[in-house]
Amino acid sequence: MGLNDPRGHLFKEIVRILEYHKPKYFLLENAKGITMKRNREAFDMIIKELEGKGYKVTWQILNAKDYGLPQNRERVFILGNRQGLDFK
Repeated sequence: MGLNDPRGHLFKEIVRILEYHKPKYFLLENAKGITMKRNREAFDMIIKELEGKGYKVTWQILNAKDYGLPQNRERVFILGNRQGLDFK
């Protein structure tokens, strides 16, 4: 359902918390499907919103099975750091 999904309202709270606390770094996690074509508009909006709050944002899809867990579970991880701070 993309932007119309009521669960998407959680993102507004995440943005509110980032604006208030201004953490140096943050890590978000979601289902891989948010990066797919049918949800790409919402995903791009999320990345743009986070960057607009002063964060350099990178993301990657990782699978739990590649880290020793006994399940095939792909998730997207979004990492942000305040611009001007390096992260390796």
